[in-house]
Amino acid sequence: MKKIWGSGVDDIFAVGYEGAILHYDGARWQAMTSNTTRPLRSVWGTAGNNVYAVGDIGALLHYDGRQWRQVDLDTYEGLRSVWGRGPDDIYVTGREGGIHHYDGSFWSALASPVASSLNASHGIGDALLVVGDGGVIAVKGALPTVEYMQHYLPLVVRG
Repeated sequence: MKKIWGSGVDDIFAVGYEGAILHYDGARWQAMTSNTTRPLRSVWGTAGNNVYAVGDIGALLHYDGRQWRQVDLDTYEGLRSVWGRGPDDIYVTGREGGIHHYDGSFWSALASPVASSLNASHGIGDALLVVGDGGVIAVKGALPTVEYMQHYLPLVVRG
């Protein structure tokens, strides 16, 4: 398995190779049907009935509490991370520098200053922090553009 996310101690999802998705209900782990064989790299949600998983060859899946369905992101890029602030503010990053945003209605591609793999994302306030290969850190504020700095260890972050 590659990543894990849960809405509580009795509602945990884990994703991994060959489209594997496991769910823990507080008593036991059960395999779920993902409808893909693509490796899944990340999972995140807002609740047990609103969960996203991403993976290779543009795999983006959404779980509505009943079943996993594929979402067309119109990319074949390997997707590496999914994170959001809520159901109408979700970010997906990719292996070729792709950054995609969901506003609750539509997915759109954001301009990215890099073509290297963006492997993880997280937000603080209105900023989106994205890290990837080569120590890339991308920061997105309230504007729909992306600024970046490229750092190599040691990294010093100043507030």
